[in-house]
Amino acid sequence: MDLDSFLKEISEKYGYDENLQTAIRLTIPLMLERYQGREEDVFRLFREVPILATSDMSKENRKRIEKEMTSGTNEHIEDQEDANPYGSTNDPGAYYSYETIFDEKMDVVGERRWLVVCDIDDKRKDAYQQLFGTTINMPYFIHEINHAFAMQHPTYRKEGNTIYSKHGMYEWVQDYSQSENGKFKLSIVSSEDIIVEEMLNENITQDMLVKLLGVTTRQEVDEKLKEIGHVPTNYRSTLLVLGTRLEEALGRDDLDKWRIDNDLSVRERFSTISNASRVAKTFFPEEDAYQHLGNGAYEVFTLFRKCYTMDITDFGQQLLKTSCEAMAPIFGYQEQMGTKTFDDYVALRKRAIGEEETKDVEASK
Repeated sequence: MDLDSFLKEISEKYGYDENLQTAIRLTIPLMLERYQGREEDVFRLFREVPILATSDMSKENRKRIEKEMTSGTNEHIEDQEDANPYGSTNDPGAYYSYETIFDEKMDVVGERRWLVVCDIDDKRKDAYQQLFGTTINMPYFIHEINHAFAMQHPTYRKEGNTIYSKHGMYEWVQDYSQSENGKFKLSIVSSEDIIVEEMLNENITQDMLVKLLGVTTRQEVDEKLKEIGHVPTNYRSTLLVLGTRLEEALGRDDLDKWRIDNDLSVRERFSTISNASRVAKTFFPEEDAYQHLGNGAYEVFTLFRKCYTMDITDFGQQLLKTSCEAMAPIFGYQEQMGTKTFDDYVALRKRAIGEEETKDVEASK
């Protein structure tokens, strides 16, 4: 498909300005290369999901945008305050959002989807323009468009008054009840694996930024972004290592089948294989392997959010320990597949946690 014609098509449909057109022009080739064999899904995404650029990322403006995007839907459902699975009150640099559309019987009939990205309008504006050719916050835009891509084929399941859904790696559960006024009230029961989704997504983002900036390493990306005053996400360092190790263990194709195509047999196979390992039986015998990985990833993320309030030595020690614990299910899977050994993981634990604590755990089994 001719990129110029396609860009003209979607720009006329959504009223994109030159800044946003440049951002999209830079991003589509990166996505076509990463998601080979899924090209139609790439173009469908940009056709179906409106992208809004704004310099005002305040909560008030985000609510205004949400109201505009969801106008005329779910009028039989009471307004609810959105739960934040990240536990953060900071304004985002960009975000992908969706609202599930329910009919009068509370059956899922579709989604309204949209993406909002920051158009830099401060002292960094010229630096972004010089580096990217646009004032759109490109690292955040690429990150969010990859979320939108992975989540464009969500799954929903209703059992009684409970609704289960999966978007990418993110899964959540809602209950609903009917109020005296006849409207339905939705309540979030649980949400899981948002950080697993984030770490995989940021891995893809970093690879795309390497190509976009014409460098060879992620460190060079960091250096260029630091020069323009870019504020990085919290999904860095250890979480990126976790994501990379998980992709290496499972293979990109299987990981995409799980994340994008919702093939849960990949997850089941990962847990079954890892749970049978000596690593699992020694270091997390009471917990499912994937659950252990997801919980560990969230603990690493939470630790990074608290790092500025901690003594640097304490933070470093806790990070090593938490990261090592999170890595265990991947090593367990690799142990069973013959690409790593039990001793490889024990050696990692000794470096990260300490020999005595490792011996104590082993001796208790």
